[in-house]
Amino acid sequence: MTAANLLSASAVSFRQASTDEALQRELAEWWSGWVADRPHLYNGALLGVQSCDARADGGVEIVWFVTSYAHYLQRATSSPVSSPARALFCSLALLSASGSLVIGQMSDRTSSPGRLQLPGGNIDTEPSGHLSIGHCAQEARREFDEETGVPIDGMPIKLWRIKTGGAHGDVGLIFLCRSALADEDIQGAFAAHLKASDTKGESPEFSRLVLMQPSRFQADDVGPCVDYLPAVMALLARLDPELPA
Repeated sequence: MTAANLLSASAVSFRQASTDEALQRELAEWWSGWVADRPHLYNGALLGVQSCDARADGGVEIVWFVTSYAHYLQRATSSPVSSPARALFCSLALLSASGSLVIGQMSDRTSSPGRLQLPGGNIDTEPSGHLSIGHCAQEARREFDEETGVPIDGMPIKLWRIKTGGAHGDVGLIFLCRSALADEDIQGAFAAHLKASDTKGESPEFSRLVLMQPSRFQADDVGPCVDYLPAVMALLARLDPELPA
């Protein structure tokens, strides 16, 4: 398995590639049978990555295209397509006042029950159909709010690292936020979020939040987690000088 890498980039540019229409027809046919006993899953649009390359000026160019959630899920089946999806996603690494990192555990109704990961999700395009780093930052904030209920309005966030490599080659824009929120306030906000979701009859993305000091992270002890989490924890544990005060 290819290790996940965390790239530092001075700037990120995006370029759209064309969608493979024949592949999308094949995926739609596969999805109609696979989802028959999984009615809670929805096959929406997903942005795939064709390439993610460093530029001579220190920046990174991401070439992306529009595909489907079926493309993303089919790679985990016994008979994946010949061109598996590399998803483009965003995540928000929120550090509490104590320096703990906020990690979510996926609920049983998701496609990866029990997995630990940073709050975040797949990126949607702007209304214009384009992508920009500012829009991706907004997507990271939106996903964090929807998944945790923890208030971060007005808190500055910055693009910290770009995740490449890993199990499926997904590309992730990881934004960083150092907050003044206490651990117990974060957990309290999440408990209120779960209660509100239950009242509305909604299924939350996370079943619980884990707040952990990066220096205490041991991949062998925490159970299943996304491929980039050990690298994120190792980097944060070194007291990266890029961390905001």
